[in-house]
Amino acid sequence: MASETENAIKQMANREVFNNTFRNLADGSIFDYVDYANTGSVDYKVTSVYARGGQGGGRRMRFDGEPEATMKFSTQIITPKLISMVAGAEVVKGKNFFRHKTITSVTDDTATKITFPVGETPVADTLSIYPQGVELNDTNKVAGTFETGTFTFAEKADNDGEYECFYQTTVADSQTVTFKSNVFPKSFIWDGETLWKDDDGNVRTEVFHAYNCSPQQNFTMSYSNSGDPSSLELTFDLMSDKDHNIFDKTFLPEE
Repeated sequence: MASETENAIKQMANREVFNNTFRNLADGSIFDYVDYANTGSVDYKVTSVYARGGQGGGRRMRFDGEPEATMKFSTQIITPKLISMVAGAEVVKGKNFFRHKTITSVTDDTATKITFPVGETPVADTLSIYPQGVELNDTNKVAGTFETGTFTFAEKADNDGEYECFYQTTVADSQTVTFKSNVFPKSFIWDGETLWKDDDGNVRTEVFHAYNCSPQQNFTMSYSNSGDPSSLELTFDLMSDKDHNIFDKTFLPEE
């Protein structure tokens, strides 16, 4: 086993991302485990100012302060829980939302009907139905009655076809995260684990511990039908605790 001195000067390299555990700062309870990041980075900077004096105005003394640390990670895999962390809000099930579906009518001996999917019943007075391919206006809107998940045409259609259906509904197992103008992210404790390798092929684990971090609400989420899958990059501000600790980098013994 390498001595303490040898371990301290052992040359290592990293080519792996962090697996991330987030705990609520308020009580230490587990909030989320994120093991699907693509990239990660930690930036640390300090503001330096200088006292100048003498001919030429050269710098004589340096004063350091105002340290700022941030952690970033990007991911192509998204979960509602991760989005809720940035929103500072809970994941809510079964919230009302607006929907569009193309549904084929069915005509029997007495009437033409459109049946909506089970568990996705339109909210009363929100349903609008149009024949596919027509301008969406009141003139082309299909008249009829809606009851128990089925819309019945006021006049029986000559032929069945596809209809554009617009409506509000509630799906029991849907998950919604709402961003509000007066709600912001909570503070967390972050522990990240990654692997390093030395010249002899030995692997050591680094544990990165941030005492107090909070995600910024500055992000871009793009949607595209070509190229690589979309990626979300999140930035966390790392703050100091009451003892001035910002983060630890701990290297475990060789595995």
